[in-house]
Amino acid sequence: LAKNPKFSPVCFAIEKGLEKLKKWSKTIHESDTYLTCLVLHPAVKLEYSKAKGVEAYNTGCTLLKKIFDSYYKAPKKARPSIAQNKSEDATKVLQGYGSNFILSALSRSSSQQSVIHDPRKELNDYLNSPRDETVTNPVRWWGYHSQQYPTLSRIARDYLAIQGSSVASERAFSSAGITDDLRRNHMDNQAFGLIQVLKYAYKTNFLNTTEEVAGHDALDMIELK
Repeated sequence: LAKNPKFSPVCFAIEKGLEKLKKWSKTIHESDTYLTCLVLHPAVKLEYSKAKGVEAYNTGCTLLKKIFDSYYKAPKKARPSIAQNKSEDATKVLQGYGSNFILSALSRSSSQQSVIHDPRKELNDYLNSPRDETVTNPVRWWGYHSQQYPTLSRIARDYLAIQGSSVASERAFSSAGITDDLRRNHMDNQAFGLIQVLKYAYKTNFLNTTEEVAGHDALDMIELK
């Protein structure tokens, strides 16, 4: 558009707009927030990265593993159970010919079991499970699956709470600026907060002035002389 003579009168504005788009596009690609939030949506997961190509998919997987590792907490070792104590007592009984061979095999088996444990099993289970395209509220979904995916649910709690736009907060500041003008700048904090809540209640139709007025008796008309 900027090179089209038809738009030469607004060429400067178009170029400035393109510069702004490049700036924020670069910021988005450098941030892990957007990709992480997409992956944490059970209806999307890594499908978006796959659609962008192999490089984007590999980058997304690497980033997700890095975030998961930073949140992961190894489960606490359980106290020895009664069965374990009995097995230890049994090893004491294994004495004599061949006992060293048996105990050595048992020791290797237990060490192999500890090595097999994969800290990223939770992440792999989530990514390999089918996408749930019926999910419309990912925050609620993670609340229901917090026991199944404890680490991922903590990541979802932190990332999905991030606002996608600052419009809502900026609107709140603008409304506060209108309330706290020069004629009302001596209100205490409590009164100011109550007015803000009341304004929001009327704006969102939580409170309705029409219903309030209908609940009162009609005032008698007073004829002014």
